Amino acid sequence: MDISLDPSDEPAHECHVLFSEDSQPDAASRRQIEDHSKPARKSPERAPAVLRADFKARRRIFPELVPLRRRGSLMCADREDEPLRMYCFAHAGAGVSAFGGWPSALGAGVVRVPVLLPGRDVRRREKRSTDRRTLLIDLLRTVGRPPGSPYMLYGHSLGGLIAYTVARALEEAGLNPPALVAVGACPPPDAAAAIPAGAHLPDCELVALLDRLGSVPAGAPADGLWARSTLPVLRDDLRLAQALRAAADRPVRAPLLIVSGRDDPFVTPRLMSGWQRWTSSVAVRRTLPGDHFFVRGRELPRLLGRACRVVRRTTGRPPGPSPVTSPETASERIGQ
Repeated sequence: MDISLDPSDEPAHECHVLFSEDSQPDAASRRQIEDHSKPARKSPERAPAVLRADFKARRRIFPELVPLRRRGSLMCADREDEPLRMYCFAHAGAGVSAFGGWPSALGAGVVRVPVLLPGRDVRRREKRSTDRRTLLIDLLRTVGRPPGSPYMLYGHSLGGLIAYTVARALEEAGLNPPALVAVGACPPPDAAAAIPAGAHLPDCELVALLDRLGSVPAGAPADGLWARSTLPVLRDDLRLAQALRAAADRPVRAPLLIVSGRDDPFVTPRLMSGWQRWTSSVAVRRTLPGDHFFVRGRELPRLLGRACRVVRRTTGRPPGPSPVTSPETASERIGQ
């Protein structure tokens, strides 16, 4: 969005569909969409005051994302009748379970769409992506063009690099880019990072690194089920992280929300601040309680829910068709 300041061998249809306007969100998200489709009860006396108070609260939380009202058209585009979709990309080795309990914490007006990568969960028989090209081709295989209305990306750890990569690829292809990109617990592409560098470590050293991060279940044996099933996925995901870091070329045009865990031993708030160089728009920094996996807490979805509602209020772009109308044409531009 244009924000001005004054002063993410199973059948493809089983996968979560990224960016498709015909995608089917999960049950909780469908209920939320249905709720938004019901006629709202009018309360002429109280509603304006409630909306004003709600907006003022979000303005205090995200003042950087709220432009000053000049002509009225931007700030008046509340879009309260249309939920904003937030596409979520998980950390290395994970499926989408980290986002399972988010709907109630996100609040009204937000639909979260977890994006499942190949090689895990219901897609466990599919080959995992380990470079930028195969990642984008896989996303294009399971998706259509982005929606014409505003949407948001959130990526945690490895997912942060994926969110950045997707935003850049959409910009390069001339497709509707995200209105906001949020990254959590992910070192910026140009910063030294110990975790992706572990991709080529021997198993014992990689397990020790992951254990310090908090990724290894307590008491998991070195040759047990966790090591056999999860370690190969983690290793390939770290290879993907290395490839995406190497391919990062320039800042995104979308605003960035940069989220850190206060007790993260590897990706500190100071390290996360380097993401400010990776946007040509506004960068907003927030620090939440928790370690590297603060994605499992309640504070993160609450923060993202508030950010989504700010996006809905401050985005004046009307829904419309994307310049690229087919995945084949997009593949020619993105999957190179």
